[in-house]
Amino acid sequence: MAPAPARAQLAASAAIVSDDRFRGLSLSDGRPALSLDLAYDHPSGLYGGLSATATDTRCDGLRMLGYAAYVGYARRLDSRFTADVGVVERQIALYHEQRYAFDYAEAYAGLLTDHFSGHIHYSPRYFGQDAGVFYADLDGVLRLSRPWRLFAHAGVLTPVSGPGGYGARNERYDFKVGAAFAFDRLELQLSWTTALPQTGYFVQAGYPGYGASRSAVVLSASAFF
Repeated sequence: MAPAPARAQLAASAAIVSDDRFRGLSLSDGRPALSLDLAYDHPSGLYGGLSATATDTRCDGLRMLGYAAYVGYARRLDSRFTADVGVVERQIALYHEQRYAFDYAEAYAGLLTDHFSGHIHYSPRYFGQDAGVFYADLDGVLRLSRPWRLFAHAGVLTPVSGPGGYGARNERYDFKVGAAFAFDRLELQLSWTTALPQTGYFVQAGYPGYGASRSAVVLSASAFF
């Protein structure tokens, strides 16, 4: 009997996080946030998705922090490696200054394995500025006895063009380590994250928050549908 053809998959998830962090820095200014994600995977290797994030403010109630829409293509090269390319469009609003919303596109390419993934990203107008920026990241996961796993992330952001601080080639680094516990369709994560150096243009300009610490312990709970 011939094997059944692979089917397209549609998945959704919702998460509550104690601090919404993007590349080590807080989008929610250290406040809890709610995110909703929708993802589609086609047997051909094409995939796409949409995510939206909001936070609860003291005075204005629930407020959108932004969204990300992405489309990509993943192709298995051999039994170990998978190539991955795609583009993502992001809109990010500063927590304190909602009138400042940054809308920009970013392309990426990388390799995936069972335990590691690495990507290089490029945006010609990072955070809506006239600044070309490369971002490289490496992620790893160690699966322990079910339902535990450990994970780690390291990234470096390098401005390559643009005026002022963007063009000064001041690298920014971010790191994260943590553990996850999964059961049924739920997952809990506890992680520590930081961004270095803790001074300079990307921090002083409110990228992306003003008062939040540059290092944080983050707790999240996710549900998958």
